[in-house]
Amino acid sequence: MPVVAYGKAKFNPNSKNELSAPTTHLSKTCAKHFTTMIVDEFNSSKVCASCDARLWAVTKVSDDDQDQEVRGLRRCSSTLCSNVSFKNRDLNAAMKILRCFQAGADRLTSLSRNPTGPTKKVPMRYYLCLRAAQGAMTVDWLLYS
Repeated sequence: MPVVAYGKAKFNPNSKNELSAPTTHLSKTCAKHFTTMIVDEFNSSKVCASCDARLWAVTKVSDDDQDQEVRGLRRCSSTLCSNVSFKNRDLNAAMKILRCFQAGADRLTSLSRNPTGPTKKVPMRYYLCLRAAQGAMTVDWLLYS
Protein backbone atom coordinates (compact mmCIF):
# COMPACT_ATOMS: atom_id res chain seq x y z
CA MET A 1 0.00 0.00 0.00
CA PRO A 2 1.40 3.45 -0.88
CA VAL A 3 2.40 5.86 1.88
CA VAL A 4 1.59 9.55 1.50
CA ALA A 5 4.04 12.07 3.01
CA TYR A 6 1.77 15.02 3.81
CA GLY A 7 3.05 18.49 4.75
CA LYS A 8 2.01 19.65 8.22
CA ALA A 9 1.32 23.32 7.46
CA LYS A 10 -1.96 25.06 8.16
CA PHE A 11 -2.56 27.99 5.85
CA ASN A 12 -4.48 31.14 6.66
CA PRO A 13 -5.71 33.55 4.01
CA ASN A 14 -3.04 36.06 2.97
CA SER A 15 -5.25 38.77 1.52
CA LYS A 16 -8.68 40.29 1.99
CA ASN A 17 -11.47 38.19 0.41
CA GLU A 18 -9.14 35.20 0.03
CA LEU A 19 -10.15 31.75 1.29
CA SER A 20 -7.78 29.52 3.21
CA ALA A 21 -6.60 26.23 1.72
CA PRO A 22 -8.63 23.19 2.93
CA THR A 23 -5.58 21.44 4.38
CA THR A 24 -7.27 19.78 7.39
CA HIS A 25 -10.13 18.26 5.38
CA LEU A 26 -7.77 17.14 2.64
CA SER A 27 -5.34 15.45 5.05
CA LYS A 28 -8.19 13.61 6.82
CA THR A 29 -9.65 12.42 3.52
CA CYS A 30 -6.22 11.26 2.37
CA ALA A 31 -5.73 9.35 5.65
CA LYS A 32 -8.99 7.43 5.08
CA HIS A 33 -7.61 5.91 1.87
CA PHE A 34 -3.83 5.75 2.36
CA THR A 35 -1.26 5.40 5.10
CA THR A 36 -0.48 9.08 5.70
CA MET A 37 2.61 10.40 7.46
CA ILE A 38 2.56 14.04 8.53
CA VAL A 39 5.90 15.75 7.82
CA ASP A 40 7.08 19.11 9.19
CA GLU A 41 7.53 21.25 6.09
CA PHE A 42 9.58 24.02 7.72
CA ASN A 43 11.68 25.83 5.04
CA SER A 44 10.65 23.33 2.33
CA SER A 45 9.74 26.10 -0.11
CA LYS A 46 12.75 28.24 0.86
CA VAL A 47 15.55 25.72 0.26
CA CYS A 48 16.41 24.29 -3.17
CA ALA A 49 15.51 20.60 -3.60
CA SER A 50 18.46 20.11 -5.97
CA CYS A 51 21.35 21.63 -4.00
CA ASP A 52 20.02 22.73 -0.57
CA ALA A 53 20.90 26.39 -1.21
CA ARG A 54 18.57 29.23 -0.20
CA LEU A 55 15.84 30.13 -2.71
CA TRP A 56 15.06 33.79 -3.32
CA ALA A 57 11.83 35.49 -4.29
CA VAL A 58 11.52 36.75 -7.85
CA THR A 59 10.12 40.26 -8.07
CA LYS A 60 8.80 42.21 -11.02
CA VAL A 61 8.07 45.90 -11.34
CA SER A 62 4.35 46.45 -11.80
CA ASP A 63 2.73 49.04 -14.07
CA ASP A 64 2.65 51.52 -11.17
CA ASP A 65 6.42 51.07 -10.51
CA GLN A 66 5.87 48.99 -7.35
CA ASP A 67 7.84 45.83 -6.56
CA GLN A 68 5.57 42.81 -6.87
CA GLU A 69 6.58 39.24 -6.05
CA VAL A 70 5.97 36.66 -8.79
CA ARG A 71 3.71 34.14 -7.02
CA GLY A 72 5.07 30.60 -6.89
CA LEU A 73 8.43 31.37 -8.53
CA ARG A 74 11.77 31.18 -6.73
CA ARG A 75 15.38 31.43 -7.89
CA CYS A 76 18.38 29.44 -6.72
CA SER A 77 21.61 31.42 -6.82
CA SER A 78 23.85 28.35 -6.47
CA THR A 79 26.27 27.59 -9.29
CA LEU A 80 25.06 23.96 -9.12
CA CYS A 81 21.65 25.12 -10.38
CA SER A 82 22.85 27.68 -12.92
CA ASN A 83 21.22 25.84 -15.85
CA VAL A 84 17.83 25.59 -14.11
CA SER A 85 17.92 28.37 -11.52
CA PHE A 86 14.18 29.19 -11.50
CA LYS A 87 12.08 26.82 -9.42
CA ASN A 88 8.37 26.21 -8.98
CA ARG A 89 7.88 26.87 -5.26
CA ASP A 90 5.24 24.17 -4.71
CA LEU A 91 7.05 21.43 -6.66
CA ASN A 92 10.27 22.27 -4.84
CA ALA A 93 8.48 22.04 -1.47
CA ALA A 94 6.91 18.68 -2.37
CA MET A 95 10.34 17.28 -3.24
CA LYS A 96 11.79 18.56 0.06
CA ILE A 97 8.87 17.05 2.04
CA LEU A 98 9.59 13.71 0.36
CA ARG A 99 13.28 13.98 1.31
CA CYS A 100 12.35 14.79 4.92
CA PHE A 101 10.03 11.79 5.04
CA GLN A 102 12.73 9.51 3.62
CA ALA A 103 15.36 10.90 6.03
CA GLY A 104 13.19 10.35 9.11
CA ALA A 105 15.06 11.50 12.21
CA ASP A 106 18.11 12.47 10.09
CA ARG A 107 16.47 15.69 8.90
CA LEU A 108 18.60 18.00 6.76
CA THR A 109 20.18 20.91 8.65
CA SER A 110 18.81 23.33 6.05
CA LEU A 111 15.27 22.24 6.99
CA SER A 112 15.76 22.15 10.74
CA ARG A 113 14.00 24.56 13.08
CA ASN A 114 17.15 24.67 15.24
CA PRO A 115 20.10 24.67 12.83
CA THR A 116 23.65 24.91 14.06
CA GLY A 117 25.73 27.82 12.86
CA PRO A 118 24.80 31.29 11.59
CA THR A 119 21.30 31.73 10.21
CA LYS A 120 21.25 35.42 9.27
CA LYS A 121 21.50 36.00 5.51
CA VAL A 122 21.44 39.11 3.40
CA PRO A 123 18.21 39.16 1.38
CA MET A 124 18.56 39.00 -2.39
CA ARG A 125 15.92 39.98 -4.92
CA TYR A 126 15.62 39.19 -8.58
CA TYR A 127 13.72 41.66 -10.72
CA LEU A 128 11.97 40.77 -13.94
CA CYS A 129 12.68 43.33 -16.66
CA LEU A 130 10.61 43.19 -19.81
CA ARG A 131 11.86 45.27 -22.70
CA ALA A 132 10.08 45.88 -25.95
CA ALA A 133 12.43 46.62 -28.83
CA GLN A 134 11.72 46.49 -32.54
CA GLY A 135 8.45 44.63 -32.02
CA ALA A 136 10.05 41.87 -29.90
CA MET A 137 9.86 41.34 -26.15
CA THR A 138 13.04 40.42 -24.29
CA VAL A 139 13.30 39.23 -20.69
CA ASP A 140 16.19 40.08 -18.37
CA TRP A 141 16.66 39.05 -14.74
CA LEU A 142 18.51 41.55 -12.61
CA LEU A 143 19.99 40.74 -9.20
CA TYR A 144 19.84 43.36 -6.47
CA SER A 145 21.17 42.63 -3.00
